[in-house]
Amino acid sequence: MTINYDSTYFTVDTTQGNNGVTILGTCGTGLNIVTNSAGKVEISTAFMSAKNIADEDMYKVHVTTKTKLGETNLTMTGEVRKPDTTIIPTVFTGGKVKVGEECKLLGDFNNDCTVNLQDFIVFAQHYNSVSGDTRYGVLYDIHPAQMGTGNWAGIYCKATPDGQIKLGDFIVFANNYGKQCPTPPTNPTISGYVRNLDNTPVSGVTMNFSGIGTTTTNSNGYYSKQVTSGWSGTVTPRNPVTLLRPPAGRTAM
Repeated sequence: MTINYDSTYFTVDTTQGNNGVTILGTCGTGLNIVTNSAGKVEISTAFMSAKNIADEDMYKVHVTTKTKLGETNLTMTGEVRKPDTTIIPTVFTGGKVKVGEECKLLGDFNNDCTVNLQDFIVFAQHYNSVSGDTRYGVLYDIHPAQMGTGNWAGIYCKATPDGQIKLGDFIVFANNYGKQCPTPPTNPTISGYVRNLDNTPVSGVTMNFSGIGTTTTNSNGYYSKQVTSGWSGTVTPRNPVTLLRPPAGRTAM
């Protein structure tokens, strides 16, 4: 299997595991070769006899993030062969990696933004396992964990998996049980009117919002623009034929 990633976001930590990869479950009983190059990690596993792998974690790739934040894609390709070397049709699916301080509702294993009985049933199936066990899954390894701030206060939302699903993970799960993802803050809207000294509306005036774009006044002199929460900057009117005062206003959201 080959994993391709953008090395400007993170790199494989080759000091961990087998050249940056921990071999899990059934794959740990085979022969494994791991190679790394910039933006790519290749994992090859071979067995002395046929194996039946139904549903389990196979590899854990250790990474070290860089200072660049955001979302990046990774691709996965590879092939699976029988003992006689004929190919077994297999679909490899890549995904996205988010690097940053984003919070996630720990214990919400089915991603419906609620920690409930469905999650508890799944969690129980993986409880009391350690890395390397067939029942272990890093998704359920949610301890040690940190609570968030602001809308996430009182909710465990950041975890550093420690390779075991034990009492600490249950305590985190129990704390979040019944809780939901906080409603994200809505982006505010800045609006107003542009009028002449005699109070008549001025249409066609370009209102420049520093760093985020422009909008134009309508026939009533009205303008509005949605900005991101926390935006701070100036709103500057521009009109090719009319002298406008004041020339700019500073706004912080």
